[in-house]
Amino acid sequence: MKNVDLKKKIIKQTFPARMARLLKIPEKNLYKILRPSDVFACRLNRLRNVSKTKVISSAEKQGIVLEPIDWYPDAFLVRSSKYDLLNTDLVKGGVLYVQNASSYLPVLALEPKPEEIIFDACAAPAGKSSMIASLTGGDAKLWLNDGIKSRLEKIKQVQKLLGFKYEKLTCIPVQSIDKEINQQFDKILLDIQCSGEGMIDISKPFTMRFWNMNRIKKYMHMQTKALNACFRLLKPGGVLVYSTCTFAPEENEAPISNLLKNNPDAVIQPLILNLKNARKGEKYWDDLRFNTSLSGALRILPSDGMEGFFVCRIRKKPTEDDCEPIDLKQIGKKYSEMAELQVK
Repeated sequence: MKNVDLKKKIIKQTFPARMARLLKIPEKNLYKILRPSDVFACRLNRLRNVSKTKVISSAEKQGIVLEPIDWYPDAFLVRSSKYDLLNTDLVKGGVLYVQNASSYLPVLALEPKPEEIIFDACAAPAGKSSMIASLTGGDAKLWLNDGIKSRLEKIKQVQKLLGFKYEKLTCIPVQSIDKEINQQFDKILLDIQCSGEGMIDISKPFTMRFWNMNRIKKYMHMQTKALNACFRLLKPGGVLVYSTCTFAPEENEAPISNLLKNNPDAVIQPLILNLKNARKGEKYWDDLRFNTSLSGALRILPSDGMEGFFVCRIRKKPTEDDCEPIDLKQIGKKYSEMAELQVK
């Protein structure tokens, strides 16, 4: 019992201090930031070929206000009860999909296009996969994978609800994915398993019960192997987006810095997102030194409708032009405008 109490005490002392130092905010402010928001997000499923204006109007008639997100107008913030929205035909019919807004960022960073061969390496529950399909009008050639067999059923459920299609569905451990797949891809999304620091509610100690540095280091090892394996499946000139829902530099900057060190043809393409809760990637952390181009990655602090997140865009053998910064707000607006023009 004493050991358990001691462990809880260590967690309580180290986690806030570490987060305050990493996020560059006073420790007392963590209790305002690292906690669930009453606001949640949802996005429009363009595969249902519906007008955004009509969807907003339909929701209003049911007492639900959809506030378009500035950097991705096909998504909305909702301040009413999530239960109320989940029980509408808009959600049950797959027109709207409830999904944390931070999860939109890696898909926008991927910038998927019709006819591209795209690999979602850790796809379950398929929220990001379905968004790729939505942005490409269902014309991307999707290969979905998840290393946990029980999670494949969730992918099938979301696929049925949202009406997107995929060409292949596999269950291969992502750390050795390159040994099982011979094909190369135009684009790869690696939204990988992590310690989940971005979802911790610091006011509730039980949400930190699994947090410890040993666990973070184990994830770092797995993530490093997975990132290098996925990069080997990328076509020359292709794009790989790496993302997590954690803050730890050991799980974010460290695996990417290792990739850059061992692959001269890997280059970070900087991401731009002018939000108050967005931070640049770190160049160093404690005794770790990262590639300086990691400042082009994004670390997202929790905010309305957004969980803590990390996202980085990597290109393979890019030309000079390919390394131009990517403005995620411009991309989000472009997709929304193009989709609205195509509504019948």
